[in-house]
Amino acid sequence: MKKLILVFILIQFIFSCSGRKNIPEITPNINADRIKEISLNSDLFAIIASENSILLPDLKGKLYSISDGNEKPVLIAEHKTGFRKKYFLDNGFLALFPAKKEKVFFYDLKKTGIIYESEKKFNIRGIGRSYFIHYKNNELNIINYPKGHTLFSKKIEKGKLIHSNVSEEETLLLFEKSILIYNIRNNTETGIDLKVKAVSPFLRISDNIYFGDDSRSLVKFSLKKRKIIWKYKFQKLLKIKPVCYKNLIVVSPEDNNTYLITQRGGVKDWYISQTGRLFAPVLMKDHLAVFLRTEDGTSISYFGLKNHSISKYKDKALSLKFPPVYHKSYLFSAGVEGNDPLLKLVKIGNKFGSTIKLEPEKGHEVGKAISFQIKPVNMYKPDITTEIYNDKGKTIFSRQIFFNNNPSFAWVPESGGKFTLKVTSKEKDGIETIDIRNLIVTDTGLMYKKLQMKLHKNCGDTGNGSKEKDEKKDQ
Repeated sequence: MKKLILVFILIQFIFSCSGRKNIPEITPNINADRIKEISLNSDLFAIIASENSILLPDLKGKLYSISDGNEKPVLIAEHKTGFRKKYFLDNGFLALFPAKKEKVFFYDLKKTGIIYESEKKFNIRGIGRSYFIHYKNNELNIINYPKGHTLFSKKIEKGKLIHSNVSEEETLLLFEKSILIYNIRNNTETGIDLKVKAVSPFLRISDNIYFGDDSRSLVKFSLKKRKIIWKYKFQKLLKIKPVCYKNLIVVSPEDNNTYLITQRGGVKDWYISQTGRLFAPVLMKDHLAVFLRTEDGTSISYFGLKNHSISKYKDKALSLKFPPVYHKSYLFSAGVEGNDPLLKLVKIGNKFGSTIKLEPEKGHEVGKAISFQIKPVNMYKPDITTEIYNDKGKTIFSRQIFFNNNPSFAWVPESGGKFTLKVTSKEKDGIETIDIRNLIVTDTGLMYKKLQMKLHKNCGDTGNGSKEKDEKKDQ
């Protein structure tokens, strides 16, 4: 009996560990560039990522922008009344609320300046190109702008509005216990009752939506079939909107873990966070950035969704105060350092591994040395292994470089052809990255011979052909 119990415990342990990835602890101050001390923006209340820039509104009514190639905040709008400490961003449109006026300012983030100024205050819950959603006291209104007239109005009897999805053709609204679909063009509505209580914003993929409910589950609901397809239960509630990465549903419930769920309801992978979450995770290009709460600063874990890698950024000096946003391969946030009260805007990189510089960069020839300079990026004193393969996959050169300020080596190719340089950077804590460069080496002597043969052949030189026949006879 004791043996059976031990076997059962062992099986449970193996199952619980499979697929999980513990986060290695590293403490470099990696690529965190303080862009500017925001003495002008001491009343900053939000950091907003638009398509072409980062927007910084403050309570004094100033709206700053940081665009590509210009990391100094530029004042693009100012309102003497100041702004309330709230905003709404949807579909590339931004709503800001004046502090002393019952109005709303609408901005198209692709343009400069206000595109619409409402005559009264609204509780904005969604913005499209020609209309917005106002919801207050269970009263739903869909209002056209710039004309300002109401397209649709409805009293919602039960449940608060959780999330809305606005497009040019229809608006999908998720309430606690129901779904409402309003078709803009046909001016028709469709109501769907839910058998569960929604608690999170939804992710829509085709005719399915994914959201968290009060039973601690991720729910897949078919809008076409009007029913729940499946539910996947977690240890704690899912209140953060799911995101999609290459047909996988990425979810982060309040158990501080991150799960990759297939659209059929299976678990592809999951990652364990060791401490509490500070902000909602941010989906980057091939990484999910998770912001963890630490005693001595800010910690960001990068989960590599493509190659299942984990890298960790930790800044002991900086304490982030704003939810980070993703813009063109970087995270932007603002925080304070130590006892310094001034906010500092911070840009954190998303590249891990090594950059490889060749000298010469091109025109590699047999017998001439190629110099390689390896520079670790966002890694803390890695050991670097370099290998060069020929086109048949055979290793013809390898060297291990222990970390120094300027890792470099040289290689003299003995033959021409196509080669692959593989640089593996590995830290003591287990973080490993691989960077690849392809090389083409030419044999100038062989090229000269081939050129001569081609010239003779084009000129009708029969002597060259006789030589080939004689060589074949000798063989």
